[in-house]
Amino acid sequence: MPRCTSSVNYQTETATMSELICNGCFSLVLYNRGAANVRCSGCNRVNSTRSASQIAHLTCGRCRTTLMYPPGASTVGCANCQHVNPVRTQGSSAPPAMSMHV
Repeated sequence: MPRCTSSVNYQTETATMSELICNGCFSLVLYNRGAANVRCSGCNRVNSTRSASQIAHLTCGRCRTTLMYPPGASTVGCANCQHVNPVRTQGSSAPPAMSMHV
């Protein structure tokens, strides 16, 4: 009985691909490198492809939930309690002044 001896070079194809774990269903998602976001085909959640070093964190000033945001943001809205949190800049010990409109 003849054996199949054909092979496929997956290295060339996967060199332009990357992978992440979906934040919604924890499935492995493959995507083209360079994409900013990728939608999981299993649960339709849109996942950011930014690495952990490209995402900053802060703690919500109202409910203490850890929030993630892209560097350069001036405020971060909390999805849990809807509080708008000012982002402290490097070297700043006080949050930026915020104007309140009533």
